[in-house]
Amino acid sequence: MGASEIAKSQGEGAQAWHQYRYAIGHHLRNHPQSPWDEAAADAVEPAAKLPHVADAQAPDEDLNAQFVREELCSNLRRLLSDKATGPDGLSNRMLQLGGDQFINLLFLHLSDIWRESIYPDQWASSLMQPLYKGDGKDREDLASYRGIFLSNAMLKLFEGILEARLQVFTEKADTLTPSQQGSRPGRQWHDAIYGLLAAVQQQLQSPQKPTQGATPSLGASYCWFVLWT
Repeated sequence: MGASEIAKSQGEGAQAWHQYRYAIGHHLRNHPQSPWDEAAADAVEPAAKLPHVADAQAPDEDLNAQFVREELCSNLRRLLSDKATGPDGLSNRMLQLGGDQFINLLFLHLSDIWRESIYPDQWASSLMQPLYKGDGKDREDLASYRGIFLSNAMLKLFEGILEARLQVFTEKADTLTPSQQGSRPGRQWHDAIYGLLAAVQQQLQSPQKPTQGATPSLGASYCWFVLWT
């Protein structure tokens, strides 16, 4: 059905919902209409479970150290105060302005989660909001929107604590590939983009063979491009 048509039957409504989910970024994995290479995607998980050199190493003391209050306070300070709220309705600013007594209670709560390795079921929920892309795009066209997911502030706070520990461990144990740029100290996606542009410009100046590259998309698929000169 067209972008501006109104669904008049149950079947049309189901089709419109499917088109809407795909337009805002649903990856359609294991779906009858999946546009991706399912065999290649299915091979990713087994490959990630293959033995790694870090598996034979002794448990890292810093990574497995007891959760302390300073970790909580440090990550609270790093939160962006004016981010949109998730299903719990709590904002980062509310967490930051709770005061010492609130931080003590929050520390006890997160310590229980850390110790038991069990998180609240509500943390698995998020708000999905279609965001208009702008630039004069047709507002009645589903492809003119992209989906954003708003998670609970408590979840993002706890994730930040885990990320801070993992960041130190991965750099110290050298478990990441040199091509990993995002979420690493002193590295940015801009570095990878500049490197890619330099390779393309060099290829244009002295063409020898096709240049291939890949980048992950919002749908966790791959967008392949080939520059033929």
